[in-house]
This record gives sequence, structure tokens and C-alpha cells, in this order.
Amino acid sequence: MQNISNQELLTLIANTPNLQLIDVRTPNEYTQLGHVAGSINLPVQTVQEWASTLDASKPTALICQGGVRSVYGCGYLASQGFTTLYNLTDGMKAWDADLAFEPENTL
Repeated sequence: MQNISNQELLTLIANTPNLQLIDVRTPNEYTQLGHVAGSINLPVQTVQEWASTLDASKPTALICQGGVRSVYGCGYLASQGFTTLYNLTDGMKAWDADLAFEPENTL
């Protein structure tokens, strides 16, 4: 697992068309607090259920609120044979809202 910054994640998104971008927060956090454009919400609490639905051969980046749950998720995915894993250091709490931030319309 490689810890990456906001800018490194943006570069990865721009240059890696087969990137699996997973937001491991709860569905409420994902919709209420916004998320990185293009990310898929798969809560870390159920990682054992959804890990097999991903392609272990593709690069995978995990995002959470503070960088802890995504580390756990990366650890589990690594144990399942994923080899190219990225963790957004400090998670969404440090994400620059001007950088591809996509809040949900809650009206």
C-alpha cells in the first residue's frame, strides 16, 4: 500500500483509466459530506462482502474520512491478493474542496 496526497490522487485519477476508486465511508458520509468524483461507495464495514467484486489486478485507491478506515481496507485487500493499492493520506477531511469534490444533491 502506498500513502498518497490529494495531488497524487488527482494525478492518479487523470493518468490511470482502469483505477478502482473506492470510498469506504458509510453511505451517509458519502452522500452528506460529498465525495471524490468517480468514486464508488463500498463501506469498509462490509469489505469482506465486496472485495471479491473488484478486480485484484487493477490499481485500487481507497478513501475514507480521516485515512484510518482506508488503511484497514487496503490491508484486507492486500490479504486477498490486491497488489497495487493506494490510500489517501488524511482522507476527505484534508481533501481540497476545489479539487474534484462532488457533493450529493440532498433536496
